[in-house]
Amino acid sequence: MQVGEELWSKLNAAKFKLVEGVENDEVEWAKFTFQHDHPYRGSDVYCERFLKINQADADPFAESQLRAKTEKSMQTFRNANPRPPDQAIQYTMAQMYLEEFEKKKEKGPQGKKTQVKFEFPTPGDHWALALTRLYPLDKEARLEIVGKFDAASRSIDQQKGNLDSETLEYALQIIVSRWKFWSGHCFKDRDNAKAHEHLASCPGLLRIIPDSSIYIAVDNKNHLLVYLDPFAMKRAFDNEIKARVERDTEDFYSLKLPIRNESARTTSQTQNQVTNNFRDYECGVDHYGNWHATGQEYGPMVEARDSSSLPSTYRQLLLYYLESTGGTLTRLLDFQFGFLAPKLRAEYREVYRESPKFAKLPPTNGPKHEETYCLRAYLVNMATAEHGDKGDWKGGLAGIVQVGDFRGPGMVFRHLGIVLAGYQSGAAIQLRGTILDHYVGTWTGKSRYVFDHTTHEKERKTVRDRQQKALGVSKGDSHNKRKSDDDPHGATDDEKSKDDPATKGKGRRGVGVTKRKRAADTDAGGDDDALGSPMPDRSKKAKVEADAMDTEDVLSQTNVHAGQQPQSQPITQRAKRAARRGATRGK
Repeated sequence: MQVGEELWSKLNAAKFKLVEGVENDEVEWAKFTFQHDHPYRGSDVYCERFLKINQADADPFAESQLRAKTEKSMQTFRNANPRPPDQAIQYTMAQMYLEEFEKKKEKGPQGKKTQVKFEFPTPGDHWALALTRLYPLDKEARLEIVGKFDAASRSIDQQKGNLDSETLEYALQIIVSRWKFWSGHCFKDRDNAKAHEHLASCPGLLRIIPDSSIYIAVDNKNHLLVYLDPFAMKRAFDNEIKARVERDTEDFYSLKLPIRNESARTTSQTQNQVTNNFRDYECGVDHYGNWHATGQEYGPMVEARDSSSLPSTYRQLLLYYLESTGGTLTRLLDFQFGFLAPKLRAEYREVYRESPKFAKLPPTNGPKHEETYCLRAYLVNMATAEHGDKGDWKGGLAGIVQVGDFRGPGMVFRHLGIVLAGYQSGAAIQLRGTILDHYVGTWTGKSRYVFDHTTHEKERKTVRDRQQKALGVSKGDSHNKRKSDDDPHGATDDEKSKDDPATKGKGRRGVGVTKRKRAADTDAGGDDDALGSPMPDRSKKAKVEADAMDTEDVLSQTNVHAGQQPQSQPITQRAKRAARRGATRGK
């Protein structure tokens, strides 16, 4: 029996019990163990069913009190700890800019100060640090700062813009002039971190899910919400492969620095950098793959700028890294996707297959499997504030795996009232990111690398519209023939019985399915047939490079003879040779 078949059959047949301590009897739980002969044999699964949540509804959480309780607690905290006035934040930021400018002035050998140009860095960190200074102050102290802001504003008016570029008034004038843009694009919900800290400290509001078992959350129709395997890397490969991924990633980002993403500069991230002593250039977010550029929803599909703008040498290094180290992670998440939602995964593959060749990066899922994801977001040493993946495939699944030397609080799903403590190094998670808001707060350690795999809704619609145009079908007619956006598994009403694991195989295949599509559907549901022997039969001491693994046997990729020579070379050596070749050509 395949992993997916056993999983869903046991889940549908399980006898659920009410979770104690949850009001309104909203959550049931059941536990079972994989028994059949596949790599998950012997693994425990803890499942929770949320009885008042239905993904097909316009607001899936309208009937649930879990979200309402957390929002009420957070609003109470905000009322008791209101955000400081904008004028106080602006004045404090101006002070911080000036302080930073003064620190940059170094005394020369003769005691003279070196000339330093006054520049404004990106505002996110200064906003967060300004809040850190202002939050402990009482109302009177905040109003006193507002008074200083008013005095500085009068001074600006009196000087009529003729300001010394090294004064607080000059800094304040620039901040005020850019405030509307910054507050609308960079500062949204930055102070939510304080409310979340308060929420975590309130007993009974968030349940901590232990990290000893695979965790599955489903709605009242048994549609998947979250799937977490705390030991996914160890279960799929071994500790040597996990260590190789970490080393290669560290080497790669020592040669190619991550992109400093201002939209991710949250209060949590600023605290994270202070806690772990990270420099700015050690933290960032890279996007690789194809998408529509910001503000170009109806424009052409393009390759993400983080890869397309790289010089040729670094681009070759990136492609090698994505195929070797990144390919290992892609195959793991692709395997999970295959047994959790095979029909949906086939649709993801179709979108990648039909995307323009000039826009997409080469496949990384190996020569024997189709590519599934159009886009990857690689987060380096980041802490994320609460957010929903609103741009992702509507009702789709985002796959995330993380590695590194760190320890954190886990991933929080406030709408479900849970904290997944098992979301640590080596864990992999599949979630409905467009439905469930989530975040990971401040963590401690030396490094944290997060690999998010997804496809955007815009790309899905673009491919669908192109197919409709080629067939001469109007959008209104095709809507009833294609999947419904509200269906959590991405199927029409006629196809739901085929997608439902409990009724899989019943009913006939729809008319007009091409041979290629049938092959994709067959492959989507059959990956875990080719997984090889159970984990106890595999060598734990095998040392093999991540990109030399057999993609046919995804979970038995380390089943090689001990002492086998790696087929790929360390990323640093390849990078050095590529850099030398580039330098030689430039002479």
